[in-house]
Amino acid sequence: MKAMPNKYTHDIIVIGAGSGGLTCAIFMQRAGFRVLLIDKAPETFGGDCLNYGCIPSKALLHVANLFHDIDTSSKYSSHDQAHTVDIQKVMDYIKERQAVIRKHENPEYIKTLGIDIAIGNARFSGEHDVIVDGNHYTAKHIVIATGSRPRTLELEGLESIPHYTNESIFSIKRFPKDFVFIGGGPINIELGQAFSRLGSHVTILQTGERILPKEEPEVSVLLQRLLEKEGISIRTGVAVEKIENGQVFVKTPDGSVLKISADAVFVGVGRVPNIDSLALETAGIKLDDHNNLQLDKYLRTTNKAVSAVGDAAGQHMFTHAAELQASVVLRNFFSPFKKKYTAKHMAWTTFTSPEVATFGINKLQLGTEAANYDELIVHLDEDDRAITDDSTEGFLKLYLSKQGLVLGGTMVGPRAGEITSELILMMYEGIKLDAVLSKPFPYPIGSRVIQAAARQYSGKKLQSPFAKRILRLLYH
Repeated sequence: MKAMPNKYTHDIIVIGAGSGGLTCAIFMQRAGFRVLLIDKAPETFGGDCLNYGCIPSKALLHVANLFHDIDTSSKYSSHDQAHTVDIQKVMDYIKERQAVIRKHENPEYIKTLGIDIAIGNARFSGEHDVIVDGNHYTAKHIVIATGSRPRTLELEGLESIPHYTNESIFSIKRFPKDFVFIGGGPINIELGQAFSRLGSHVTILQTGERILPKEEPEVSVLLQRLLEKEGISIRTGVAVEKIENGQVFVKTPDGSVLKISADAVFVGVGRVPNIDSLALETAGIKLDDHNNLQLDKYLRTTNKAVSAVGDAAGQHMFTHAAELQASVVLRNFFSPFKKKYTAKHMAWTTFTSPEVATFGINKLQLGTEAANYDELIVHLDEDDRAITDDSTEGFLKLYLSKQGLVLGGTMVGPRAGEITSELILMMYEGIKLDAVLSKPFPYPIGSRVIQAAARQYSGKKLQSPFAKRILRLLYH
């Protein structure tokens, strides 16, 4: 273990035991440094992803999709059978899946790795100083990885009805018959579809003009149509005014007021970084105009000894973003050549059915000049695997540089998150799209849509008179 200055109790303190915090803490311990990992309670180790986000939501979606598959298969069966959800069994399944992962994301296990643990609410008491329940700790570097929480909604009558956020929905006891989701972001769309497939009558209310506003418009339009086809009611451009007598009062774009029956409401209207209880001012840490941490391009706060990763950094609130940010912070601890954090190549997946996978630069960022890039679209009704699986509603869209490099794109379709991972690698490594033309894609796997895009791109190049002349000269 490396020698440590006497003035510090640890080499590094990490506040928050979610994805970003665990990445930092475990790496530094393995590298021989003395690490203190702090979290508010044993139950919150693993962060939002394990406890309230990615893991429980994907387990719920798994069960919901099983129900949907059974319902869909009935049209090929001579016997119809009604299936009624047992919500307690569903919640039990979710907790079982969490428990498998929790075996390696809990205080006792982390201690076996040689990492010191402190349980309680952390607050700064100096530039290198942290207090946890009266105990004082110091370190050369401190990482804030405290995650985020659901943004609250001030709504008249909300307390009169069972209401949930992502932090409470996975402990639901009573299955809602009429379930209203306020907000049209990824969390609401995923969970709304899940509860619809389990048997709820789901209504999604979105203030903005479209659901999934961070996606390209055609993605939002297509997914809304498919969700509505499943029986989900979606209202956009509306304002939720109040809840009264089991009804949600909604003002529509034309000024009229709708009354929507509800026996439960889910609120998903954004997230807020968990930084307000840290006494940041005592460490010389300033906030920006949006009350987020003021960070430089290396993810350091105004106190250069303190960095931030994950949701606490107030940027892309994804588990994989937290891991990427942690890798940047860790590298910069040791390299004299500092690495900037950039989200230029950020990717994410919304796990609806069909999935939506987005990566890299979008059309708005590329600008209006078509000469700056090439745009390719492959529709899934042209893909053999999509045809056999009756999943032809979707597409792959790519943006390429004039040299054929992948700049970004989006896909709507089954397993879109897995399929686009190859394109993300090509984007990161600067591999031209036409490189996949010489790669065998076993027929008929879904990722052949990538090869179809490459053939389309190659075919466009062959249409030029110059290319045709060269090929005729070479032909023998």
